[in-house]
Amino acid sequence: MNWKAVSWHTPTLSWPRATPARRLLMAARGPRLPGEAADAELCRLAAVHAARRAGGRLGDTLAVAEKLLADPAAHPVVLTFLENLQHLVSHDDAAFTGERGVVAGLGQRSAAAWSALHAYWRAVEVWCRRTGVPLDSAADLLAVRNDRMRTLLWTTNRTLPAGRRIGHSHAVRYERAGGPPLAGQPRAAAAGG
Repeated sequence: MNWKAVSWHTPTLSWPRATPARRLLMAARGPRLPGEAADAELCRLAAVHAARRAGGRLGDTLAVAEKLLADPAAHPVVLTFLENLQHLVSHDDAAFTGERGVVAGLGQRSAAAWSALHAYWRAVEVWCRRTGVPLDSAADLLAVRNDRMRTLLWTTNRTLPAGRRIGHSHAVRYERAGGPPLAGQPRAAAAGG
């Protein structure tokens, strides 16, 4: 066989060999990351790049997510991507597509996952209010302008209609108190609980 040298700039990830998280990032036309990157980071970047109004590839990325949901092994990764996307659009920033735009592009399996995510986060919010867990204002979160920090914060927290925010730390507390985890995404176990 005659092998040819390939640089990391050359797209070598073909559809069959790319992981589900990389497939989502490729569909969103996100950055090509050399070496190993965690699925969580790839999903976060895929959500941000797909949802951008300027040059975003939301439709293509949602089509890939729908296709991946047919594979049970890819379900946790796609759920992570959709959750990041749901958090991101909750902030109602003009640079990103709104929730209506996302919902319009969801396939049947993705729409079911989207609804399950909303139900889970609504349960976390209700639990926080019922038990007196404070929900801080989202104003400081929304004021972050550093792109890397905003990507991390905006995809792990959501802005509630009343201007408060809720995030992964609330979900961990909810699950540790006995709240049911989102199927395939137990946060308390991941947090060492």
